[in-house]
Amino acid sequence: TTTTTTTILAVKQGTIQQATYDPTGSKIAFSNDRGTHALVGVVWSRDERGEAASVTYVSPGVDFDREPHFSPDGSRLAWVRYLGPANVYDRGLGGHRGPSFEVWMTSAAHPTPTTTMLFAESTYGIADSSSGYGNRPGVLWVGNEHVVSMSASHPDTESDGWLHPILIGVPSDADAVQDPGGSAGIIDLIPGSLEVKSWGVHGSSVYVVHNTPDEPDSRRLSEIANVTSILDRKKKTTKKTNDIEPLPVGVGGVTGMSSTGTGFAVTREHVFYFRTGVDFPCAVFMVGREGTGEEEEEEQPLTTVWRLPMAVSPRNVTFGSPDKKFTLHAQVFMPPTPTTTPSGQQFTKGVVFTHGGSERQMFPFFHFSPTYAALYALNQYIATVHNTPVISVNYRSGVGYGEAFRVCEQCMWLGAAEVQDVAAASQYLRNHLNVTSVGKYGLSYGGLNTLQALSRYPELFQAGVANAPVYNWISQARYDGGRFGDVQPAFSNGYRTLAVGPLSDQAGPHWLEQAQANEKLAYESSPVSQMANLVGRLMVIQGDADDEVAFTETIGIVRTMRALNKSHLVTPVVFPDNTHGLATYSTQLQAAQLTADFLDRELSRAVRRG
Repeated sequence: TTTTTTTILAVKQGTIQQATYDPTGSKIAFSNDRGTHALVGVVWSRDERGEAASVTYVSPGVDFDREPHFSPDGSRLAWVRYLGPANVYDRGLGGHRGPSFEVWMTSAAHPTPTTTMLFAESTYGIADSSSGYGNRPGVLWVGNEHVVSMSASHPDTESDGWLHPILIGVPSDADAVQDPGGSAGIIDLIPGSLEVKSWGVHGSSVYVVHNTPDEPDSRRLSEIANVTSILDRKKKTTKKTNDIEPLPVGVGGVTGMSSTGTGFAVTREHVFYFRTGVDFPCAVFMVGREGTGEEEEEEQPLTTVWRLPMAVSPRNVTFGSPDKKFTLHAQVFMPPTPTTTPSGQQFTKGVVFTHGGSERQMFPFFHFSPTYAALYALNQYIATVHNTPVISVNYRSGVGYGEAFRVCEQCMWLGAAEVQDVAAASQYLRNHLNVTSVGKYGLSYGGLNTLQALSRYPELFQAGVANAPVYNWISQARYDGGRFGDVQPAFSNGYRTLAVGPLSDQAGPHWLEQAQANEKLAYESSPVSQMANLVGRLMVIQGDADDEVAFTETIGIVRTMRALNKSHLVTPVVFPDNTHGLATYSTQLQAAQLTADFLDRELSRAVRRG
């Protein structure tokens, strides 16, 4: 059989992304990424225009136009315009800031449609999809007269720094010309002090995955039904609030999340979703939809639910950050059988765990991500098998607690303010469980936290395990392709642009001064500047094929300790040919066992030393 392929879409520069057909099949919309900017293009078919297909770029500009979507009837096209740097989620901005953005719409008629801005989000509250994972599309159609977008601070919403989906009424084309900002209304679909991590549209319903003000360390899936009638109800009242009542889908655990996109799917009669529990990792569950005649169905798993042979229910706790800026949330894994010492002390050892990212959040349940699910299981193992309490603290610069927490001041390479939250977790174990010897472990950013904790708070941490840790923000930023400290940063993408920077809006006498100040601050915010203070025992684990954290970070740790005549304090463990977080189950299991055994042994020695 001979298969013939035909090229229906080609561009002269850049790459084609996010291509989508209109419902009639007569047009294709796509985003053309050119490195320094991105354009939305439309291809009309030969049948409609009577000539060979060609690309028309809609409102081309200097920003990043992405996520094109046709309305269900194919008459309109909406897209998102991100107003950011080439790497719109550059960590160099500090914390996890996303770009400002706008939602635009045009008639899908050829050849020169009028474009209209429906909505503008001026804050930096929109983080990328890796920020806590999930699927947060910039624009989705609900019928032909409404779109769903997102906001964290628009005056017509109640989000106030909390990321929420919003419903925007689409004006008629005539109204759009008269009122470029859109006049059909905007409403917050799920108001309150809660964070929405994923959403999708099915018919006239919007499904959202979110936490709640009462349970911020959770994820639940809810349906907001008949959203197209909400704006009509809003117009009939002067109240700022609305009468939206989300319907919960499923029960308990972490529901509806995935580390690779949307964690749920909807059919006419059922909702399918991932869910985790205290003693089981991600499994697929199903439940009947409200109003379909199937709503009486009980939730049921569609896959085999594997359960931990031993597990404790982690206890949610809160305590204040040392600088009094935040209430910190953590989960404590208490051993099932405390061992009482002759002095009456139940525990002498304790362990602090922190997630990586740092734009992540841990829960009192299995995490939906395989990597963090394995680390949750290791916390359970240390508590149940090694009989040692573990506190997993969600430190600032993570997600789930609002914009101010995630985009924190003086965090990361801008001051390492988050390390004090890790220290506060050690203090919690000492104050509430009377432990005298505390260890610390974590992967990636969690490994960075381990280095920071042992070198900046040696009196609070007696041992630690750092798996694939960042050691120096300057060298790691160069490995990432970052440029906050380089006088002439290299640019690896872009069509006919500079090979090295700075860019034209930054080039000038002030650039050298700013780059030098950034480099000084990044160094002082890195563990490398504090390692002379290390007195506790440290194990460093990394694969030498790590594609996220440079293996030279581990090399630098060992060489620093040799130069300080403290090499006896560091135990390096190298896994050849393994990538970030280690590539195979056998090496992951070996690293987990090494971590638990090392902490148990070194903390026991610290207890005996007094």
